[in-house]
Amino acid sequence: MGFIQLWPLVFLILIPLVIIMYLLKQKSEDFLYSSTFLWEEVYKNMEVNTPWEKLKKSLLFFLQLFLILFFIFLLMNPFIESNNNDTENLLLVIDNSGSMNGYYNEKTRFENAIEGAIHYLDTLSQETSISIITIGNAPTIELSNTRDKELAKDTLKGIEPTHMSANMEESLSLITSITDYWTEYQVLFFTDQDIHIENINGQIVPFDNELSNVSMDYVSHSHIEGRLHIMAQVTNRSSVNQSIEVNLYGDGNLLNIERVSLEPEETKIIQFNDVTFDGHIIQAEINESDDLIEDNIAYDVLSSTNVSRVLLGTNRNIFLERALLTVPNIELYKTSDIEDISRIEDYDLYIIDGLAFEQLPRGNVFLINPNTNPFVEVNQTFEGGVLRAQDTLLTSNIEMLNFAVRELKNIQGTHYMDTFLQLGDEKVGLYGESDGQKIVVIPFDFHDSDLVLKPEFPILMHNIMEYLLDSNILKSHTFTAGEAVSFHAHTRGSSITITKPNGENEEVPIRFPMLDFTNTKEAGIYTATQTIEEETLTEYFVVNFPQEEKIRGEPVIMDNNQQTQQSIRYGRMDLTKYLIMALLGLVLVEWIAYILDSRR
Repeated sequence: MGFIQLWPLVFLILIPLVIIMYLLKQKSEDFLYSSTFLWEEVYKNMEVNTPWEKLKKSLLFFLQLFLILFFIFLLMNPFIESNNNDTENLLLVIDNSGSMNGYYNEKTRFENAIEGAIHYLDTLSQETSISIITIGNAPTIELSNTRDKELAKDTLKGIEPTHMSANMEESLSLITSITDYWTEYQVLFFTDQDIHIENINGQIVPFDNELSNVSMDYVSHSHIEGRLHIMAQVTNRSSVNQSIEVNLYGDGNLLNIERVSLEPEETKIIQFNDVTFDGHIIQAEINESDDLIEDNIAYDVLSSTNVSRVLLGTNRNIFLERALLTVPNIELYKTSDIEDISRIEDYDLYIIDGLAFEQLPRGNVFLINPNTNPFVEVNQTFEGGVLRAQDTLLTSNIEMLNFAVRELKNIQGTHYMDTFLQLGDEKVGLYGESDGQKIVVIPFDFHDSDLVLKPEFPILMHNIMEYLLDSNILKSHTFTAGEAVSFHAHTRGSSITITKPNGENEEVPIRFPMLDFTNTKEAGIYTATQTIEEETLTEYFVVNFPQEEKIRGEPVIMDNNQQTQQSIRYGRMDLTKYLIMALLGLVLVEWIAYILDSRR
């Protein structure tokens, strides 16, 4: 047996008070006696009125004393450990998603879940096989089929909460596949999600308490006529009116403050106009604390622009030159001699239009009407026709493009490339990546087609240049917790160092294809750093708390079937309801004893 509360023991001071009241109580009645018995009765009365003799025959005293002790016992919330959890296999499912950071009985939901799971392990028989999985953006098997309770407890203590959303559908699929191999099992869910487990022999320990929560949904920016405008959205997810202050920060410095009032479930957009800031990170934060502080902050990044050096090798292509002049953030250099390209200084992109070369350039390459070179082999020409765009990133917004070509070159050695232009079943427009170099191939002369006359031609050139000139380390700068971060690796650079919000560093090695960075469990500001020769490139990206984890103030209402799954908590039997019935019975007995005593 155990007790949840110990503070009711202070009521033990009532027991001496009750005893003192009985000792001081005087009980005298007038009776007529024969004079021969007078002195004998006086003697007996003197003996009875001694202090401790008063308590010997008082049934009411002992009942009231026992009633006080029983009431104190009831207030201590006693329970009996249930030691009959002898299932053959137990699967503990711990929800460590973002909403489990909300507070529940002065601790977070996650902390209560871990404590409950550890306590439940103590009630298991020694023969029970224990497995543990966590629910995040993907379920993770933390422990599999062990009878070592201490190892299971250490595993539970080592699980950390995240800010990711819960992928419950994938988790239930994994649980089903695990339990299909077990003949006897029990699954115990510690979660605040509304889940349905009809086909699983499981029970739910819910953490869906009512709470007070106002969330910062997002913050974004735009430049209008050279001025910075910032927009933030807040939502009152509680059941009462809220009045909050929203602080706007730029690189950690306070830029502005706005106060907003919200009714229950109301969403409002806050505008910060003409903001003076030329840094990197914008942060909007709710000033007041609530039951889920993790969703009180949202981030955005003002991406920096890098000027790229582009070398155009061509005899003369006025259509291509004019299209390139419309591409922003490039420095264009032209030449008609690239035979010894290895002696030409480094450029970010080499556009080679019909010229021959034998050495590999270091940057990305755009080949137009190519001859045989280190990237592709040209066999012969063949008759052209109508080329059609394929649905790719190079043909974004111009998927319906089609144009005529008089003749094309037959390109070989392109097995690693994808197609963005096609002639019937023949793949002609190609793009891909080889050893860290991006390559685009257009196997015809622009002068032999009507492509340059199409309104889609400048858009195609912009798409190709955007693909080839991605000189930043990062492909994107804004993510939600659990999303993978992709990189543009510089082949001449070091491994990429990621500095997480908690200050820890993690290395992403250079390889092809590049692996994504997936350790975005925590919302906050991250830094990506890469050293190229003697130059260090630094970029920022931010991870925001996911929308689906911003918990509502009211608890989730589960259907009747789900309510029946919540009856067992932590392997203990609560004695409160039985003790209340016993207490009522004692009060009735005490009342009857009082009536009988008063009639004597």
